Amino acid sequence: MDFEAHLKHLFREQLQELGFTRVEDDLYQGRVPAEGTVDGWYIDIQIHCKDYPISAPRVELKGINGDSEVFRCVPPRWRHLDEQIGYRPAESRFWVCCLHNWFMNSEFDARYIYNRIEDWLSSNVTQSWAPGEDAPAWRLAPQLSDFALFVTETLVSDICSNSPRDIHLWRLAHDRYVFRSGSTAANPKKNPGNKYDLEQIEHSGTRRARQQYLFFPEATPGNEILDVTRQACLGDDYLVSLCCVVKLDKAEKFKTAYQLLSHLKGSSAVISVLRGIKEEGFNNTPVANLPIIVQYESDQGRLEIAAFVVDLDSFLGDAARVYLKPFRIETLPQRKTAVDLNVALLGVGSLGSQIAKVLVDKGVKSLTLSDFDYFSASNLGHHELTYFDLGFFKVERMQKRLLLSYDSPPVRATLSDEKAIQDADIVVVAVGSSSSFDRLAFKTLADYPKPIVWVWTSPHNVLSEVVITHRDSGCLNCYYMLTQSDNELRSVHEAAKRQIALYPVSDIDMCGNPHVISQWDRMVLLATQVVTLLAFYSEKGRFPFEYVNYLWKTDDIYPKTYVGHINANPRCPLCRRG
Repeated sequence: MDFEAHLKHLFREQLQELGFTRVEDDLYQGRVPAEGTVDGWYIDIQIHCKDYPISAPRVELKGINGDSEVFRCVPPRWRHLDEQIGYRPAESRFWVCCLHNWFMNSEFDARYIYNRIEDWLSSNVTQSWAPGEDAPAWRLAPQLSDFALFVTETLVSDICSNSPRDIHLWRLAHDRYVFRSGSTAANPKKNPGNKYDLEQIEHSGTRRARQQYLFFPEATPGNEILDVTRQACLGDDYLVSLCCVVKLDKAEKFKTAYQLLSHLKGSSAVISVLRGIKEEGFNNTPVANLPIIVQYESDQGRLEIAAFVVDLDSFLGDAARVYLKPFRIETLPQRKTAVDLNVALLGVGSLGSQIAKVLVDKGVKSLTLSDFDYFSASNLGHHELTYFDLGFFKVERMQKRLLLSYDSPPVRATLSDEKAIQDADIVVVAVGSSSSFDRLAFKTLADYPKPIVWVWTSPHNVLSEVVITHRDSGCLNCYYMLTQSDNELRSVHEAAKRQIALYPVSDIDMCGNPHVISQWDRMVLLATQVVTLLAFYSEKGRFPFEYVNYLWKTDDIYPKTYVGHINANPRCPLCRRG
């Protein structure tokens, strides 16, 4: 018997010693506490241990103080109890969540698990949870469902700004329904999604290319990311369903779908609206199913949303028998702008393309790309662009690629450096050509009044250099002079030359074009450091240094870093800042 099987054998024996009985293979039922009560409370549970000890046993709550209708009797204040909502509230299953951060450990035996369950019950009865386990109580846990409703935090706040008991009617755009018969809802512009019998809709996803139905608010002013995501997912071929949105009063508490539906059914205002929808229909079509979104506040002041698609006839009947499909709530992240600057990036080669990608991923106010070069075969493998971009201008293809990123900021493309810098707050120069670099440094940008970040790297990325010039610093040539006069900088550059000499010479292709060898991981790290520097300046309004050198030795997994400041050198023949 292997170790895993041995632990499972001991686990079964211990369960029986604790008074549990075997229901079937890997399923045991028992009482907690085994004898007596916890301040008058006890629970009946089933322990599903098929994958023990690799995975934590699943603990199903089957009864509270002898009452097996858990959906009715679970106290609203109980925590760490997950409801798996069935097609009707009376069919829900409840799972005790008390075995956190599980890993295979011989000490996690049946006695340990029993004690965890008893601690869970005691904490719920006494309402004295440890701070790290103090989860919100009256809320519905996220559901495993193939109906997904997409919202944003801003949208949730907008609902919350309405008065309690407010009822609104929204329109939801969503995938076409597929039916158990195999047919698909047709003619979406004429047929609202509300007209279809919920029980006839195929939920398993086996007959659909996508395994989920995606739902989005059809119009979301101020929530453009919802509109962009909806367009990307649904295009123009979708159904529209009328949706009822309800905000509950803070005093209302519930823990189960049944308790929530009972709250709604007890509201004359809600029932009046739903009866009106039933009688009037939507777009001259009878309403068979209705999405309902409920916004409420949990006991810790956290905004919560619960949502269902319900069969309208059954909703107007017994709450325990309502036929429904729960929504899984998907909250689209709304990122803060980490780099609140209009950035002009001159040069969209191997380094520049990485800087652009990381800037957009991190969040930038706006980004203007400038590069007059085409994407060529020599760029392949050392650029964000691919085979499909060969022969096109780099800036145009990078612009399209970046605009496909999630929550993309404005990204503009130009072949003119002069146009790129016009409205910029800061300029990043990452051009690879030495002549282009010098033209920018000592001609185009010589009198530029705003900060400039110059960044370049040696063959094999042995030495990467970032230099910042601004009103109160020296120029780029002042930095070059500093690399000769400053002992530490001079030794760094001499060490870099020795390291570069250890590598093979640069490749030369059949056309005689030399290819500077780069190490991609080091290039990506340099790009992230540039973006981090921009984020620092965006937040602080200053720079922590005016130059940084990254020196990599052959077997280094991280570089040595050298930083300092650049003063205007009175002997610099090119400096116009001194």
